[in-house]
Amino acid sequence: NRYVFILKYIIRTIISKYSLIIVLLSITLYFNRDYFKSFAFIIIISMFLLYFFVYVLTPKNLEWHLDTSFTRLLHHIFPLLIYSILMSFGKMKKYTSLKT
Repeated sequence: NRYVFILKYIIRTIISKYSLIIVLLSITLYFNRDYFKSFAFIIIISMFLLYFFVYVLTPKNLEWHLDTSFTRLLHHIFPLLIYSILMSFGKMKKYTSLKT
């Protein structure tokens, strides 16, 4: 039950308040699939997994813990995600080899 509650909360929060994440990841998936193999993306996913397991293991009230900390964690990760996606587009050979 805990796992399902956490996953539902995360998905609901991202869809309702941070839909730009979904848009950015969709655009990146379409144009630059290599980003999902990058070190930066692996680190971001690892941080999300660590946050997930902190929520699983927390002795505090789970709903309270998610309400008070998850959006703050997204505020920490979101700039890193945007920066790493933009840097990956800048490194793409398709766009860097264009002659002006």
